[in-house]
Amino acid sequence: MPLLINQLKESRSEKILQRLGARFEKYDLVIADELVYISFDKEGSELLFTHLSLRAGRKSTIITTILSFERWDEIFLDSVMTAFPCLMASILILPTI
Repeated sequence: MPLLINQLKESRSEKILQRLGARFEKYDLVIADELVYISFDKEGSELLFTHLSLRAGRKSTIITTILSFERWDEIFLDSVMTAFPCLMASILILPTI
């Protein structure tokens, strides 16, 4: 996940974010495992959230985390983004123990 965040940031700064997004869309399934153990800044969290939510309804995404959905603002650092579950409606969330 840290590598993906870095690629998203670099792509944004090089103005090739759309190209990376198109490559990201080619994957039928994306698995983001244990998001709670990875910390990233606000820019990285916004980029990741945007790319994951853009897949909604088109491609499959699995996210595993020990946090309940109500606490996702701790991961994505923005309670407004995570306040709309409809953005994440087609993402399978698997709580881990």
